[in-house]
Amino acid sequence: MAHYRLTGGDLAERDLLVATEVRERGVPLAMVLSGGYSSESWKIHADAIEGILTRFDRR
Repeated sequence: MAHYRLTGGDLAERDLLVATEVRERGVPLAMVLSGGYSSESWKIHADAIEGILTRFDRR
């Protein structure tokens, strides 16, 4: 996503928005990790997952 100049926070915010919307609609969600081309990719994925788990009280 470097071409679009999105930060890790931007990606986590997007993932949280999607997770919130599908949960409100009762739609199943599978999260597939991609990328991994930088030394910080793991942190970006971990932050996004942590945000989702926190939002939904780890349920």
